[in-house]
Amino acid sequence: MYGLWSKTTTIPLILNPLGTSSDSLLLLLQDWSSPSSRMNELSGESAKIIELNVGGKKYQTTLNTLTKDTGSWLGRQFMQTESPEMSPSTDYSDKEQSSAMLLVSDGSYFIDRDGNLFRYVLEFLRNGKLLLPENFTEHEALCEEAKFYGSKALLEELQARMSLQVQSTLRPTSSDRNSESSAYENLDGKNSEPGHITIGYRGSFAFGRNGQAEVNFRKLNRILVCGRASLCREVFRETLNESRDPDRGGGNRYTSRMFLKHSSLEQAFDMLAEKGFRLITSCASTASYGYTDPIRSGSENEENKWNHYNEFIFYPDPLMTFNIRHFETTNSKWKKKTKFP
Repeated sequence: MYGLWSKTTTIPLILNPLGTSSDSLLLLLQDWSSPSSRMNELSGESAKIIELNVGGKKYQTTLNTLTKDTGSWLGRQFMQTESPEMSPSTDYSDKEQSSAMLLVSDGSYFIDRDGNLFRYVLEFLRNGKLLLPENFTEHEALCEEAKFYGSKALLEELQARMSLQVQSTLRPTSSDRNSESSAYENLDGKNSEPGHITIGYRGSFAFGRNGQAEVNFRKLNRILVCGRASLCREVFRETLNESRDPDRGGGNRYTSRMFLKHSSLEQAFDMLAEKGFRLITSCASTASYGYTDPIRSGSENEENKWNHYNEFIFYPDPLMTFNIRHFETTNSKWKKKTKFP
């Protein structure tokens, strides 16, 4: 028998009857029994372990993880430090930020940034996902860290989550909608629940006698306002006319019997924009140009031909509304504290 299997190493022992020396056989066995050295050679520098000291907190990761995002500051810094032959040219901003990373005597890299928040940056590099705890409140601070490290993907994900968070705080629950109007108003009497406001008007063109006029100007009979009463009061203030509304009870009611005291559409749109409202849709009816009433005069006939009805539906933009309310609250507090001579 010329071949046997060893029970301990599962390596074929070749017995050469021609008398091969024991040294050659030993070298052959060592070559079979050292796969780890081959694995280390194949893994290369990408599996090199890097020790980081970020603001006093220590982390261990691989060079491959740190250089995964080649466009980030971390990727450029460690490609230049650990693999200078593969690193791109260093721009001026990298030279300025390079002072924030120092090589310590123990072989680790010290980065003068927030050590606790770096955990989320590192997890994002590893998994490509932003994993935050349920009650996380340091979104703005983490945004600053993402800007420093140059992670555009992390910054975009954070900004999207912050936008959703603001929107969710402004959106009321179902129990809030069924409560009284006082539950929807702040201490300064302003409504905090978002809602739709519809602006409608019936209009035509003003014609001269017998339908003759040099310029036919827009003619509006009345600008109608529909929506929640308290929200409409907050937006249009003293320009809102509620005299035709029979039910003026709670501020949480909806009504379509209010109108504006003026006939300027642009003024109404400006007041809506000041409160953070945006136009989401509109609809219009066309003029009945073929209609003619023989009893009416020429100018009245012309105006009836061009009668039309338009509606515009507005809804508050969450971010704009939040910023406007924050500014108004801060400004009112500042006015109360400041006394002018």
